[in-house]
Amino acid sequence: MITAVSCRLWLTNTSPIGVIVAIIAVLLVVCGVALYRSMSVNRSATEDAPQSEQAAHDALRRVKVKPSLADDQGGILISKNGYGSRIDDVPTVGMYLEPLCPGCALVSRTLDPTIKSMLDAGQINLDLHFMTFQDYKSSDEYSTRAFNAAVTIAQQDPNPDHLLGYLMNIYAQDFQPGELGEYRSVTDDRLKQQALDAGVDKATVDKAFDGQTGTGHG
Repeated sequence: MITAVSCRLWLTNTSPIGVIVAIIAVLLVVCGVALYRSMSVNRSATEDAPQSEQAAHDALRRVKVKPSLADDQGGILISKNGYGSRIDDVPTVGMYLEPLCPGCALVSRTLDPTIKSMLDAGQINLDLHFMTFQDYKSSDEYSTRAFNAAVTIAQQDPNPDHLLGYLMNIYAQDFQPGELGEYRSVTDDRLKQQALDAGVDKATVDKAFDGQTGTGHG
């Protein structure tokens, strides 16, 4: 089973915050079941997708050039204090995301307002992992293009709200494309507009779609 959405929690207390995060975990499991059912239908369509989260991590370790914000597991940490600044004594919610993944979109549409509110209040840290294993379900490397842009936005724009807004926009029901036979090509210009609508400045948006993944602060 390919895991594209999961929730890793480190509960440091039994306060109401911990209870709320536990509820998020349950909802993520529900969304993960929806993802699994969707992916099971099309599993025989390819042999090329990574087969586990561990396989993805192993491949990541072999990459020599990585985004400077990424940790050794490829995660990008966000808190109310910005990128890479973990708040002590609060849970960290880890999310594995894939642009074409219907389960990921369900998580976004269901939980993003709550997660964003708790993040802004300093009640959680957020650990984002960008995955592109469903590229084969598009005709134009949609997943790679969408998340190369996400990495560049994280590297070049110091305001995490803009990255989170971009992610919410590409998971919106009226934007996220279908898969395989239901996929309709999404141009870079349409993806750019989602970033602009999230508050990313035009220079950063242009760089995000110049074909180069951001690996430094530039």
